[in-house]
Amino acid sequence: IVQEGLDVPTCSYVIRYEFVSDEIGTVQSRGRARAQNSSYYLITELDSTNHKREKNNKFREEEMDIAISKWQTIDKDQFQRAVEMKTKSLINEWEHALSLETQRKNTIQKIGKKDGSICCRKCNRELGELLWLKKRNTIYFINNAEF
Repeated sequence: IVQEGLDVPTCSYVIRYEFVSDEIGTVQSRGRARAQNSSYYLITELDSTNHKREKNNKFREEEMDIAISKWQTIDKDQFQRAVEMKTKSLINEWEHALSLETQRKNTIQKIGKKDGSICCRKCNRELGELLWLKKRNTIYFINNAEF
């Protein structure tokens, strides 16, 4: 029983019993059978989870083959330009997100630094400075020994 990492050039059969990994694992397992006229088998119940996974893996493998064949037809210079454009685009997005986050933090800091005084709502007597006002959960209180 060999999954990955070992090279067995004389392997004639690969038999997977109720075991399906991802599409890459499927391709690698089939590749283990390297002897001439070798075979690959999956033993599982029809319409089981593993059967559905294997069908999905075959579909993904076909998609990979299509993508690779398309990729091989792309001009190298064109590909390099496309990669550079995408890289610049991603960097610009990251820088913009960082700028927005910095602005948000600066705004929060500015809001937190208020000048002024706190007055009683009923008698309008000054109770203290805004800087003394603290909040714990939903309760506001003045935390100052002079008060």
